[in-house]
Amino acid sequence: NCLLALGKRTDIEALPAWPLLALYAQQTSMKASPFPQETILHDPCAAKEDAASHDAARRILAARQVPHAEFAHCRPQARCCGRRDMIFLTNPAASQRMLDARLAETNGLPIVTYCESCVEAFRAAGHKAIHLLEILFNTPAQRSVLNRIKNARRKDFHA
Repeated sequence: NCLLALGKRTDIEALPAWPLLALYAQQTSMKASPFPQETILHDPCAAKEDAASHDAARRILAARQVPHAEFAHCRPQARCCGRRDMIFLTNPAASQRMLDARLAETNGLPIVTYCESCVEAFRAAGHKAIHLLEILFNTPAQRSVLNRIKNARRKDFHA
């Protein structure tokens, strides 16, 4: 979403971070991830047209030795988790249908994705979801509004 907001709606040249992070993963000596052995990779709909990020996500999983299945609808055909464009607020029923449809395709596997909104949607529905950064850096994220407030108050946080 940040890439879309900055790159397509402004005159700023925005590049995805995932290819750089994949290069880091491939060039550093990394242990296998302790996260679930079998996962399914969800490409966020905000990245539907971002082939570089699609490929990078898969390279990160390979570098961390995390086997994954693919959804039938992935990459440019990826289906939304129900959070795009704040649809969960503007049309909750449609959002829930989208989420339910996506979860029905998981075969019970934990979902790995590279979108925090998708992670939040899947977890709110009671499904195990992992952000790709958690796998890359082998660190579960601490999610809360309080973390965002603490970060906003840090003196070294803002450029």
